[in-house]
Amino acid sequence: MSYHDHLVDDVLAWWAGNGPDHEHGGVLTCWDNTGTRLVSTDKYTWSQGRWAWLTARVALSAHLRGVDTCWYAEQALRTARFVRDHALLPDRTTAFVTDRTGSDAGPHTSVYADLFAALGFAGVAQLRPGGDWGGYAEVLLLRSAEAISTGRFRSDPYPVPAGHRSFGLPMILVGVGEQVHRATGSTASAAVVREAARQIEEHHLDGDDIAEMPSAMDGLLARHRTPGHVLEATWFLHHARDLLAGSALAEPDRLSRIAVRAVELGWETCAAGCCATSTVTAARPPEPAPRTPTRRSWWTPGTPSCGGRTPKRCTRPRCSRGPARTPARLRVRDVPGRDGAGVDADPHPRRNALGEDRGAPGEGPVPHRPGAAHAGGAGGDTVRQVVAGMPRVRSFPDRAAMGAAAAADVAADLRARLAEQDAVRMIFAAAPSQSDMLDRLVAAAGIDWSRVTAFHMDEYLGLPTDAPARFANWLDRAIFTRLPFADVHRIDPGAEPSDYAKLLAEAPIDLVCLGIGQNGHLAFNDPPVADLDDPEAVKVVELDDTCRQQQVDDGGFPTFDDVPTHAVTLTIPRLLDARRLFCVVPGAAKRHAVDRALHAPVSAADPATALRTHPDVTLYLDAEADPRE
Repeated sequence: MSYHDHLVDDVLAWWAGNGPDHEHGGVLTCWDNTGTRLVSTDKYTWSQGRWAWLTARVALSAHLRGVDTCWYAEQALRTARFVRDHALLPDRTTAFVTDRTGSDAGPHTSVYADLFAALGFAGVAQLRPGGDWGGYAEVLLLRSAEAISTGRFRSDPYPVPAGHRSFGLPMILVGVGEQVHRATGSTASAAVVREAARQIEEHHLDGDDIAEMPSAMDGLLARHRTPGHVLEATWFLHHARDLLAGSALAEPDRLSRIAVRAVELGWETCAAGCCATSTVTAARPPEPAPRTPTRRSWWTPGTPSCGGRTPKRCTRPRCSRGPARTPARLRVRDVPGRDGAGVDADPHPRRNALGEDRGAPGEGPVPHRPGAAHAGGAGGDTVRQVVAGMPRVRSFPDRAAMGAAAAADVAADLRARLAEQDAVRMIFAAAPSQSDMLDRLVAAAGIDWSRVTAFHMDEYLGLPTDAPARFANWLDRAIFTRLPFADVHRIDPGAEPSDYAKLLAEAPIDLVCLGIGQNGHLAFNDPPVADLDDPEAVKVVELDDTCRQQQVDDGGFPTFDDVPTHAVTLTIPRLLDARRLFCVVPGAAKRHAVDRALHAPVSAADPATALRTHPDVTLYLDAEADPRE
């Protein structure tokens, strides 16, 4: 059987018969691994973008494939329209996922979704020149490239671990940027490709070896290699060679050596060779378009295992990560798939080192629908991602379940960082809202607290040193004296705020555990004094009346007049400088503040809206605090 026959008669034939949503447009990708049961009708934007690109490429090369040009062209157009009309958000990012009709769209959580949408639009722009599709593609590409270059991006479900770079980001910029350039001819898209290739050369390429997650620190992630990723990148780079004059990555011989090195790393003697797509690529060097219309149709962060389903000629289960060339005579790992123009949902997720749900070994985290059951969560956890730019939101039936889940995520993040870093620095909030989480965190196993340095985010002025309501004393009782921290830096109300700021600035802050006040404050940044661009890291503030009354309601003081009028607080920019934020907010009294945090315009009038400007925030709610309950 030839590669051409396998592509046309097996891979494309199966997807043409099972994937298209003829009623609403787009493609249905959430099939089980046998290809017999559609487990979800959710539509992941990255899969829709790849389907639009793939079907456009097939339509453009239909004379070589012996397929119906008009049918594939119509698929590409209908899918691109679905993404444009339902997943493209007003700020020109994309929703990570929608329901089948597109009426319920999740928020923007991933530049990968944006870039695959751009890829789909670019494919349609080449199929139908003269329309707006190239413009849509370029806007998404340039916005994503800027976000990546400034470090202010989210890349769900493949977060970049602290202290590491991700090969997947410049790789996809090369692949998508090249296709946007073919569609538009723009100098800006060509510049994106050149800069991404430069990043690969500078940070990932060592001889003929490409590091997936390089870091200045040695460790498992820094030594990790992903042959399938590298092979895909060589395809992208091969097609972008005319844009890379002077780059080592424009040399065919160099690309071939990189590909051979990847195959050597991925070869599995016990399994009759490495994954089929890698073997095929090594045996058959990349061909210029349009000879290989599926060269971009599979996406495999973290795993070299990727092949297409071939039900007509091979009955063995296969990885369903999308239509890729997989000769039936070669063995593919028996791995359930989930994403791509393949299976998007796996009913049996597991957890990775950072606490995200993952599918079978070697696959990435499960992307969840807003409001869909979170199979890996405790206590009825649901993910409710409401608007563009909002944090990940996890909702639970009660405070105990909320606290347990938050503590589990914080603990998992700590373990992962301590496996890669010498030390971790984190900031805690002092409030009854944090009690359930802190109690469970204290009991968490497997954390070397002797390598963790603790700070806290605010403190009253004017209270006696031994006052129970002082936040340092509250945290001593809750966590500081219960664990063997490397160091605990307590705020001294009598010292200059700049002294504490200097301690914070000695090294990056990894984690912040915080809450949201009834007036929307973060720490003691109440609306009258909050500044989202505050030049200070720590400052003295006057507390507003709502904030002071909350301290009485929380049981910290007997009367309003007993609450201090002033406090020291970390500012909002200082809090948001941390790498990851865990925000725990229980109780009906916080429901309005949570609703504002998720929906109000980002401004100092609602300080918690600033959470939506950070790339890695998780919000934990109980049912009383969840505005959608």
